[in-house]
Amino acid sequence: MRGSLVLTSAMSVCAQDIFLKQEVSTAAVTKHSCVKKCLDTDETKHFLKCNHDGSDDCSSSKCCEVKEATCFMKNAYWSACTKACKPGVPDATGETWDCTALSPSKCTTLRSCVEGCWPSSELTAAANASVATKWDCSSFESKDECIAAHCKTPDATLNKMWKGICNDNCPDAPAKKCPEASFTKCIASCRSKSLAPAHGDSCEHDGATNCLKSKCCQNPSDRCYTKNPYWAACTSKPCTKGKPNPLDGQVWDCKRLKPKKVCDPYLFRSCATTCWSQC
Repeated sequence: MRGSLVLTSAMSVCAQDIFLKQEVSTAAVTKHSCVKKCLDTDETKHFLKCNHDGSDDCSSSKCCEVKEATCFMKNAYWSACTKACKPGVPDATGETWDCTALSPSKCTTLRSCVEGCWPSSELTAAANASVATKWDCSSFESKDECIAAHCKTPDATLNKMWKGICNDNCPDAPAKKCPEASFTKCIASCRSKSLAPAHGDSCEHDGATNCLKSKCCQNPSDRCYTKNPYWAACTSKPCTKGKPNPLDGQVWDCKRLKPKKVCDPYLFRSCATTCWSQC
């Protein structure tokens, strides 16, 4: 019953119901269908006016019409839709990309909705649970992985025995598999897996604004350095204490201020989607 899936925290339930624009129902619903509903609603609400291809800037929409493409950041001034991105590798024009993936998803609503498909105590237990390592092939995805783990002893006979066990009981190649031991544990892991240094619209754009308070830059490749106790700025250039800074030619303290880690909407949505599709 849906009632068994409702969070004990009233605030979490409200957050999910508001996000889905529906009242808590007593109708039966699986955790998979609940998570799928959250993902679909998030896409309907936030994946609007997505860019068609990499010919224009997707910094504002943060999404792409082509499902296989992702909006990747090049720098604080340009992002584009492409199927893959390698950070630091020069493109056709000889310029390098930051390659941070962008998403219009909102962690505040999507995470509350997804986690709201479970009782809070169940997710907490799953996040803290440790999975015991087994000697047999239930812990391995393929024969090669099993053999690599067990055939390390100096005893050739023992190695041969383990090789036979692995070959007899393990699949030839990794099968499509849930990243965690269960769907619940997979979703529970998304909270920690989606943490990343703060960046984006709430951070400083470039060296023209003070990052002393936010400690973060819109371009994840930039760093926030202090000039003095009253000013700090984002820059992609090195900052050397006691030497003139390229930003203004003045001597800076050059203490790096590190941004706090927050939920990255792209990482959380990717994690939740993987759990839903593979668990």
